[in-house]
Amino acid sequence: MYLLRIEPNREVAIVEFISGLQVPEYAILSHTWEPNHKDEVIFRDFAILEEDLDTGQDVRFCTQRGKEKTGYRKIRFCAEQAERDGFQYFWIDSCCIDKANAAELSESINSMFRWYQEAIRCYVYLSDVSKSSNDDGLMGTTWEDEFQGSRWHTRGWTLQELLASTVVDFFSSDGHRLGDKQSLGQMIHDITHIPIEALHGRPLSKYTIAERISWGRNRQTTRGEDKAYSLLGIMNVTIGANYGEGEEGAFKRLHRAIQDDQDIPVRDPELKKSLDECLANLRLSDPQDDKSRIEATKGGLFKDAYRWVLENPDYKKWRFDQESRLLWIKGDPGKGKTMLLCGLVDEMSLSPTSNLVHYFFCQATDSRLDNAAAVIRGLMYMLAKNDRSLLKHVHEEWRVAGKALFEDGNAWQAITRIFTAMTQEQQTAKLVFVIDALDECLKDLPKLLDFIAQQSRHGHAKWLVSSRNWPSIEEKLNATHQRVRLSLELNEASVTAAIETYIRYETELLAKSKNLDEPRKMKIREYLTLNANYTFLWVALVCQRLKDPKVRRGSIMKELQQYPADLYPLYQRMMETIDTLPDAELCHEILGVVSVVYRPIDLRELNVLLESNSLDDLDDLREVVDSCGSFLTIRDNTVYFVHQSAKDFLVTEAIQLVFPRGIKHMHFSVSKASITALLQGLHQDICALRKPGTSVEEISSKSLSSLVPIQYSCVYWVDHLTDGELHNGYMDSIRNFLEQKYLYWLEALSLIRAPISIPALSKLSRFIKYYGTIISQYPLQTYAAALVFSPSKSVIWKLFQKQMPDWVSFKPRTQEHWSALQQTLEGHTDYVLSVAFSPDGRQVASAS
Repeated sequence: MYLLRIEPNREVAIVEFISGLQVPEYAILSHTWEPNHKDEVIFRDFAILEEDLDTGQDVRFCTQRGKEKTGYRKIRFCAEQAERDGFQYFWIDSCCIDKANAAELSESINSMFRWYQEAIRCYVYLSDVSKSSNDDGLMGTTWEDEFQGSRWHTRGWTLQELLASTVVDFFSSDGHRLGDKQSLGQMIHDITHIPIEALHGRPLSKYTIAERISWGRNRQTTRGEDKAYSLLGIMNVTIGANYGEGEEGAFKRLHRAIQDDQDIPVRDPELKKSLDECLANLRLSDPQDDKSRIEATKGGLFKDAYRWVLENPDYKKWRFDQESRLLWIKGDPGKGKTMLLCGLVDEMSLSPTSNLVHYFFCQATDSRLDNAAAVIRGLMYMLAKNDRSLLKHVHEEWRVAGKALFEDGNAWQAITRIFTAMTQEQQTAKLVFVIDALDECLKDLPKLLDFIAQQSRHGHAKWLVSSRNWPSIEEKLNATHQRVRLSLELNEASVTAAIETYIRYETELLAKSKNLDEPRKMKIREYLTLNANYTFLWVALVCQRLKDPKVRRGSIMKELQQYPADLYPLYQRMMETIDTLPDAELCHEILGVVSVVYRPIDLRELNVLLESNSLDDLDDLREVVDSCGSFLTIRDNTVYFVHQSAKDFLVTEAIQLVFPRGIKHMHFSVSKASITALLQGLHQDICALRKPGTSVEEISSKSLSSLVPIQYSCVYWVDHLTDGELHNGYMDSIRNFLEQKYLYWLEALSLIRAPISIPALSKLSRFIKYYGTIISQYPLQTYAAALVFSPSKSVIWKLFQKQMPDWVSFKPRTQEHWSALQQTLEGHTDYVLSVAFSPDGRQVASAS
């Protein structure tokens, strides 16, 4: 790649950056060539060769003949504008590509989109738009009129230059800035009919091939082939330049490349289905949805609360220093780390220097999001979702192992290997990985920290992580010299200023909702400022309580002064408030249940898990949960903790109130309530599918609505049984459940697409081993193929033969027992060391 460089004497020279050399930040020019192409300054006009004494590179300077060409004014314009913006390097297609070299020309055509994408700023020079003369009133038209009629909008190559560059500034021929891609977006849309969202950075892959091709349909190029070549970057394909093949030939090769590179699944329905299933298996949760939920739960993203960090020296060092690949943001609970990272994700996603941002938000209150494997799977899911070509790395191994690839004992080794392969394929991309709340990664955190440190040492991606001030995390991250550390406590002044801005915002909202006068509003603001102790969460919780309709305007200051500074004293005060409520006991139970469940639960799921289940109306339950508002919040009917520190308080400081009989008893209580709900709610063909050939893919979410209240119980009653205490007689209840409802339970697990793998259930598990795959895809096959072909003396047949479908007139002849392949070597207390088969193959002996 060649770049133009501004020399100390203001001359402009061409410098080559061969493959492997770090390319400096640069600006780039978008323009239309001079009507007479001989007036354009080209690569050969830079014919004066000198050696750079510092680097040993060849440097090319423009000849006097080149400087006399009319096109040289664009080089001078770009040099002066780049210098004003702080750039020493810039790129112009006319003179930075040696078109006499066919190989270089072909490589440049395929690299052009990426070069514009990686430029920090793009300057559009409109040679047919004048601003100063029109402003003086000397012309009958305005610059806006000339802008709409500019030749630049009709040329083929300028399309990808407009779309690839994130920051695009438009300039008139006399050097006046007219606006940028954002401010002129509506005008550009009206002229070109390109969707505004595409102009503002929406991934081009979100648009169909036909849409993208249509954007260039009416544009002109000097050579017919260039109409196709100018679309290569927009289509994300590469083909070699072959001038002479004509426009039709070039488009044929373009369409073939699109099919070969992107649309194989479209031409091969089976492969498309397989890839879709692979991606669905990889997905535990969509981090984009998690981010949106977190922001909504916390009242939206408040920009002034995080923008201070953009100018922080530690952040800027990590952001712009190529050697600084790991940034650790640390701080105490409630300091706003999560919302800070949400804001930084947004800022970086819009940045021209790094638009490939992938992220994951750890949450200790959700078992899907609280472990190291889930973090890497979440990042892999975002990589594959944003670039489907990367899915091949996952699909290749998934075809062999299936979902077990992500879940068995070797899952960590598999997913980290695949993740590394995916990132290595994107060596040229500027990848950023963001992980929030490492301290909420409850399982295999050391493994995750080691992997992050190793990736930051040897990989090319940048990593941004956050956590509480834990020495164990610091010790692991210290293993890499490429790290930068940003402590919120050491940036107290910046955090305090951000919190004061947030307090002003919240008090304005409070004043409007309560119709407060100015003096009272200022007193509230002053109290919040004095007691916030630079903790966003404290301010948010207090303001939430003050907005409660039960708090009268006249008593708002008295109410406010009851809330002590710091989080735990505040939580203690909130618990004392709950204790005065008529439903205090139910509130305690709700807090206890939500503290032990393995994922956030729906209100309907919560209702069936309460031991004192006396609320028939969900609106009544919602009111009781709202009474716990300092600890819990409801979003889309799902109950969440307001913050991890709220759960920490309940399971430590408030443990006697919330768990009067201990945490293990609460697990037992949830398991018992789950079994009761499943006994009452499960029955054959619960969703009225009727046809045994109906697959889970064909079932609508509306059809599954009857399963919502017992969905959590279906999946997690065994986990709560394992983590809880056993009571006399409870195992009889479980035996009763399994003997009555086992097949109905398997059907329900299939319907909600939960794993059908319960090895702890001894002989019943053999049924799952044999037929689990078919049941997971076709729920009603539980009673058809699976039951019909079970051995005639198996426990499953003895218990459930009456559930065989009416249309089966007789049971086929089957073996009496499960095949030896499915047998378990029972009775051992240690590893099985020896196995022997009888000569006829009917018996097996084992020893340990």
